[in-house]
Amino acid sequence: MVIKVAMFAFVFITFFSCNTRDKKVNLAINPKKEVVINNLAGKVYFFAPKLDTLQCKSYGECDCCASTILFLDNTNFLTIYHCESDEEIVKGTYQIKSDKVYLEYDTLKVVKEYNWEKEADTTGTVKEEYFIKTLNSESSKSILKYLMCKEQVCLQTEDEEKLYGTLNTETTLQEELQKLKDLGIWDKLK
Repeated sequence: MVIKVAMFAFVFITFFSCNTRDKKVNLAINPKKEVVINNLAGKVYFFAPKLDTLQCKSYGECDCCASTILFLDNTNFLTIYHCESDEEIVKGTYQIKSDKVYLEYDTLKVVKEYNWEKEADTTGTVKEEYFIKTLNSESSKSILKYLMCKEQVCLQTEDEEKLYGTLNTETTLQEELQKLKDLGIWDKLK
């Protein structure tokens, strides 16, 4: 019995003492440092519920909790909401005022939906991997505020569920737009 209690205590202490990734989240963030950003055009930000402040990268180990915002120019953007098998793409306009970015989403959204029949198809007759659909939804608004993580500008949603946005250095705006064009999504957003 004593051995079981000792093992439990050891595992408990080890788990919580080694899990430092989430504990450091607020140490390097400086929301009070004045950040002035005049231009987000051409930038790609990845949003997720957690922020690794050692590397200043957002992350999330969940389904449908991450998104990417493509700042197309000085007023237009696209948001891609990522799920494991599907994506929703919505365009909108934005304005930068002081230390915040005000997003206004359009009512048209494009859904890239996985065709589950393709996975179960043993005949090879199901060709479509994804269905691309357009849907109307209610327009919505969101506000992003700036945070500094080390010397990198990060964004944070002011919604009920906080998401952290960090500059995506693994892709470019042109690469993301080409993916949307190749799937026929770009034309449906116009």
